[in-house]
Amino acid sequence: MSSTVELRPVDPQTQRSDLIDCLQFTLAESGFTNGYLLAAKAYSNLPHGHAQDAQEGYVEIQALRDNVRGFRREVAEKVDWAAWSTALSSVLVDMEGIPRWFIPVIDLEIDATDNTREDLARVDYQLASVLSSGTFLRSGDVGSGSYFFVGDQVKPYDLFRKFYGLVMVTLLDFRDFSQKSKENWKKSLHFGEALLSVTNSDEELVVAGRILDAFPSIRSGNRRSGLKFDPRWIAHSLKRGRAYLRYTPGKGYEDKPLVVADFF
Repeated sequence: MSSTVELRPVDPQTQRSDLIDCLQFTLAESGFTNGYLLAAKAYSNLPHGHAQDAQEGYVEIQALRDNVRGFRREVAEKVDWAAWSTALSSVLVDMEGIPRWFIPVIDLEIDATDNTREDLARVDYQLASVLSSGTFLRSGDVGSGSYFFVGDQVKPYDLFRKFYGLVMVTLLDFRDFSQKSKENWKKSLHFGEALLSVTNSDEELVVAGRILDAFPSIRSGNRRSGLKFDPRWIAHSLKRGRAYLRYTPGKGYEDKPLVVADFF
């Protein structure tokens, strides 16, 4: 399968410009109604809540503290909301609160520079073996942060863990042949294959815990060279049963995540 990355100017009036625009597009492409995501734009300025749709269920909106390199859940009643970011879950939940579908999203670990095309060339051809199309967003300001990816097709929720297993066995950076990269390739392949073979949620949680043990936080000084994704973000997504992407600006950024390229 071939792929190209096409950069385009962002016009908020006519094109996808932010995360909610991307989720709306994915739902529409998959035949879902998307009125609740229109409502989500109004909800995004509130501390906590969800925007509900009468037919399809809802996409959750969570206020999550931006803890430098990720999100840390806090008790809602004790929050200074001005210090929090708003994130959207990738999972569509039915009216009984049961996950039914998910939108494939990835927190990529590729440093954003002023040359977006060159940055994304590091991932697009490998991503083509996992998804057929989608959108890249820059997670921070121009020349900083990293990238998010949002796929264009909704998938059944029972494929949630297998999708991230495929990410772990596919999105490896083979340009760096350092010993640390080789160790990370081996670990990522091991855990990715484990996710592709687990048969229940208990086994999934065990694998998620081992991923967290194997890949310490970047703040510990351990670089995750050789990987094009954040393995700890995947592990936390598996433990929650949801993958969150930040919609509002993160700590130290002025811009919210914005669309920079299409993938097809």
